[in-house]
Amino acid sequence: MQSRRFARPARTTHRHAGIEDAALPLHVVASDLVFGNEVLLSRGPAVDAVPASAAIPGLFPPLDIEGHLLVDGGVANDTPISTAIRLGATRIIVLPTGFARRDVPMQAMVHSH
Repeated sequence: MQSRRFARPARTTHRHAGIEDAALPLHVVASDLVFGNEVLLSRGPAVDAVPASAAIPGLFPPLDIEGHLLVDGGVANDTPISTAIRLGATRIIVLPTGFARRDVPMQAMVHSH
């Protein structure tokens, strides 16, 4: 698929880097394009998982990983806090993405997550 080209530079230098080999626990959230559910990637090549989780529909094509067409994790779960808690996280830091709403004070946005 074309999105493999997206990962090609990383693949040449990190081709054996598995998610399970990360120095800190790492889990990547993607969305199944066909069924719409969240897919948790906790094993396998990071060079496949990361582009899959960032494949914005209409901008980047989905990646086929183990028979699932995967796209941006935000399609199924835009802020996967519940997934992090289920996996045992005790401290969660959410970084703002997208655009800032001018009608909501930044302090209110920080506490809403």
